[in-house]
Amino acid sequence: MNNFHSKVRRIRSISAVIVLMMLVGGILFAFIIAGASYGMQRRNNIKDLQIRAQATSDQLNYIAEILLNKGDLNSVQRIVENIATDRTITFIAIVDANLKVLASTQHDLLGASISEYKENPKILAHFRRVIINGKTEFIHRPEQGHFDIIAPIILANPSRTIPLLSGAVTVVFRDDPLVWNPRESFWRYLQLALVLSAFAIAILYAVLRRWVAYPIERLTRVSERLGSGELGIQIPVSSSDEVGRLAETFNRMSVSLATQRRALQATEERYLRVFHSSPVCLIVVDPAGTIIDVNATFLAEMDRRSDRQVWIGKPITEIPFIKAGGLQPEIQNLLVNATPFRSWKVSIPLPDKEHRCLFNFSGIPLFDDKHVLTGAVIAAEDITAEQTLEAQLIQSQKMESLGVLAGGIAHDFNNILTGILGYASLLKKRLARDDPSLPAVEVIEKSGLRARALIQQLMGFARRTESIKLPVDVNSLVTEIVLLLQKGMVGQGVSIQVDLDPTSPKIIANSGQLHQALMNLCVNARDALPPEGGTIFLKTHARSMPSLSDSEHKKEWVEVSVRDTGAGIKPEVLSRIFEPFFTTKEFGKGTGLGLSVTYGIVKAHGGEISVQSEPDKGSIFMLRFPEVREASKRKEAKGQEVLLKGKKRPILLVDDEKTLLELEKKLLEERDFEVLTAETGEEAIEIYRKHGREIRLVVLDLLMPGIGGWNAYLQLREMDAEVKVLFTSGYGGVKEFEEQIKTLPFLWKPYRIEEFLAAVEKALA
Repeated sequence: MNNFHSKVRRIRSISAVIVLMMLVGGILFAFIIAGASYGMQRRNNIKDLQIRAQATSDQLNYIAEILLNKGDLNSVQRIVENIATDRTITFIAIVDANLKVLASTQHDLLGASISEYKENPKILAHFRRVIINGKTEFIHRPEQGHFDIIAPIILANPSRTIPLLSGAVTVVFRDDPLVWNPRESFWRYLQLALVLSAFAIAILYAVLRRWVAYPIERLTRVSERLGSGELGIQIPVSSSDEVGRLAETFNRMSVSLATQRRALQATEERYLRVFHSSPVCLIVVDPAGTIIDVNATFLAEMDRRSDRQVWIGKPITEIPFIKAGGLQPEIQNLLVNATPFRSWKVSIPLPDKEHRCLFNFSGIPLFDDKHVLTGAVIAAEDITAEQTLEAQLIQSQKMESLGVLAGGIAHDFNNILTGILGYASLLKKRLARDDPSLPAVEVIEKSGLRARALIQQLMGFARRTESIKLPVDVNSLVTEIVLLLQKGMVGQGVSIQVDLDPTSPKIIANSGQLHQALMNLCVNARDALPPEGGTIFLKTHARSMPSLSDSEHKKEWVEVSVRDTGAGIKPEVLSRIFEPFFTTKEFGKGTGLGLSVTYGIVKAHGGEISVQSEPDKGSIFMLRFPEVREASKRKEAKGQEVLLKGKKRPILLVDDEKTLLELEKKLLEERDFEVLTAETGEEAIEIYRKHGREIRLVVLDLLMPGIGGWNAYLQLREMDAEVKVLFTSGYGGVKEFEEQIKTLPFLWKPYRIEEFLAAVEKALA
């Protein structure tokens, strides 16, 4: 309502100004017209009065000339009195050259000097000038209300050629109101002019109201709407005059402002999108260091997404990571000297964060168009995730390198162990039971088997065990892991307790992957313990229970649990522990992949994983694998006699280890096989090309110099699609071909002679 009244007052003010201007103009115009009219009338009346006075003077002069020439003064007096009967004439006098009054309307002046005339003390001087100069004079005496004329009297003398100036005559007229009452005349003209001006003003006001005031009022209203934000509004253009051109200019300005506003809004929206979508925390401050604006990334970092106004107006030094990073000197230098700064990899503890964060900081000054400092922008980039990922990548590369190294070492070491185990088994068979050397041979065999188990543990730790799944005794696997843990935790105050269920059946699994999953859980359990140490519990159990996805039907499971007495896991963290790269450990002390990998391994084996934890009460991880009774019934060759007869069938042995070639050749020749040997893939191809289908089996090592075992096999397949092959390997170089060899006969090194002969028998079948 107040806004409406202000608009009305503004519109009225325009009309009032127009009316006032017209009124003042009309009055001035009336005064000008009245003055001009009065002046013109005055000049005309004076001129007429002069003509009348001159005529009266000329008449008296003529009569006086005639009568004076005759000397008849009485007649002159009578004529003067007769003329004076005119009410406009108040005084007449005729004087001679000596200024003596010859005739007058005032009888007391007859015969006297004209100086005796009291009504005009200066009349004597006027008469003298007229008599001397012979020129008529008009005298205006507004104070007496008289108008005088003094004219010379010239008498003609026949005896003289030049007329004789013999006197003068004066006639005094009564004041004419039109001429000698200027106020009355002026006001009369002014009244007339005012009436005419009022009429003209009314007409002019109507015209101005229609063609000026109304368009201006309309322009004012539209301008107010424009000022309130209604951009693009238009005014109807009804004329091509100045007001019309003003309206056209206003319309163009309105369109231009609307266009500029849209462009400005688009620019502002684009700036805000860039500002708030930036992955870097951005803080804008004024020259005093007071926060002007912050972006969404900053709010997310501060865990205050909806509290942007909380930070605006605060000093930048109150921001936790600015304060904790000790950046006050850099920011002060930035705001005082406009000096940009950069600080890399600043480690900072943040509220609501369970570990320290790494930040990159930078600051740049802001200037206006006159290069005056208006503030600064401080950028804070949380690089914790990137640094963690980099550390994880380095760790992964280390593990990959370790795996490659372990694979190569395992291959060579397993070749050595194969010779040791093979010859030990061979000696054991050839010695009598009461031979005193038999115990020593058995020690050699057991040591070789322990070395083989150690290599399996090393490969499982280095994550180089293949994805081939075989029957796995979970109790034995847990025992192996405990042995590794006990050796690695000596002196750390960590106690490991084991509870193994002897009734737990075997499961079909990849022992290396299962080893890795359990090792990850045990390492996490150790890290969760306090510095003074604690206890880790490992337990196996065969149980019947519903699955996590199907609560109505029970299944048979083999459960492995890992429990610790550590700090436990917070509820808000518990839901995220299986996410890749999520870790609550300090930077550089965790990759965030352990539990994620463990989860993937368990799921790949058709199992389930669950966790229970409370802060300060420790955690328990439970891994459940489906029980497969067939796996428990499968038997491995453990020294049983293999009744293998060669019947002179050719077998090609391919291995770069001469000791193994000699051992395998000796074993097969004892069983009536014809044995061919090759130390490289190329040599094996040449032998097979020479003998062809006569060769009943190729025992082929995968990892050899040259083209290697797998490429040699492919070329053998090209020569003979039905070629029979038994692959052997000491772990190295298998991952590359794991999918292809899943369906082919395969024997892991190191092996005993019984395992080797059983594998040959199965491959020939």
